Amino acid sequence: MNATATHTPGPWHTYGLPAQARILGPKGEAVAACRAKYRTREHAEIRDANARLIAAAPTMLAALRLCEQNLRERPTLTDADLETLGATCSAIVAALGTT
Repeated sequence: MNATATHTPGPWHTYGLPAQARILGPKGEAVAACRAKYRTREHAEIRDANARLIAAAPTMLAALRLCEQNLRERPTLTDADLETLGATCSAIVAALGTT
């Protein structure tokens, strides 16, 4: 894995729902595709939900970074703030694939 690789910038959006589930970048470039395990309505709904979640990833990462920045700028942090900051940082690390 290339440690300097970055994700396709957002926003991402879904395309082709409900017939297929593709996630496209801002210039229409393919980012990902989701497939249903079986050709049933239930599996298609799960596939579509997964596609929407993936498409929201850049927006969620930006929100997490903003949350982290705002918490770090506070002069004092409550226990709840510290817990939120820890969870936020963990999620950012997971999204970026860093340690």
